[in-house]
Amino acid sequence: RTHLVELLPEAEWQVCKDAAKVIVKEGFPEEMALEMASFRYLAGFLPAVHIVEKTGTDLLQVTAAVGEMRLRLKISQVMESLNEYTPHDQWDRAALVSLRSAFIKQAIKLTRSVVAAGQGTDAFLAGKRQRLDTYLSLVETLHSAPPSTTSFYVVLLRALEAVED
Repeated sequence: RTHLVELLPEAEWQVCKDAAKVIVKEGFPEEMALEMASFRYLAGFLPAVHIVEKTGTDLLQVTAAVGEMRLRLKISQVMESLNEYTPHDQWDRAALVSLRSAFIKQAIKLTRSVVAAGQGTDAFLAGKRQRLDTYLSLVETLHSAPPSTTSFYVVLLRALEAVED
């Protein structure tokens, strides 16, 4: 929790504190309420801790790289599109779960490569510009023509994986 203040943008930290206030009103002690409100950020920090352990890099540097890569790769837009997709059957529902996990895993894998290379996000991605542009142009398609099947997301995931190659 101490590190969240340093690592989260001010607006996100405020959201966390506001959520804790609601939990306190339900009768929980203030410290426990803040810890409970912080849980949602834990999923984002566990991969960062893993990268730190694998690379020996500073946690603050890694979390900054994670955030920057999520922005550069437009992972939030992809997740939003996956959340808006209406599954047609049980296979679509299973595919969506798998795809969400795969996109996050690939973004973390790319982030680990950025951190391990030690040259920063811009330098790392500069050598992968053509593949990155292909992926990003597909992401832009999500808004102009929302997918009607999960097949598009599989193609998008493969394009993201190709960025690393």
